[in-house]
Amino acid sequence: MNRISLIINRVRHATGKILHLGCVGRSDGLYPELWLHRHIVQAAESASVIGVDLTADGIQAMRQQGYLAEVCDAMDLGTRFPRESFGLIIAGEIIEHIPDQ
Repeated sequence: MNRISLIINRVRHATGKILHLGCVGRSDGLYPELWLHRHIVQAAESASVIGVDLTADGIQAMRQQGYLAEVCDAMDLGTRFPRESFGLIIAGEIIEHIPDQ
């Protein structure tokens, strides 16, 4: 099973809202048909999906495509969203960017 199939399977079985960290596939927002976020939203069907990313231009491009997305640092999620706001959190494109602590 590839990475996208694994994520989509989790999304289909999620309950509650879904948060996608690092939702912008490219910093320039180009090629929305290749965005992981697109696959997540399609698989979620009726579940609410919000994407967050540091890239303001990419977030703007996502909003222009009709996605719910916000500029936010993953390290600041606790100040932006109430605790236990999401039934599933996906970090499919950012895990390699998180510093060891």
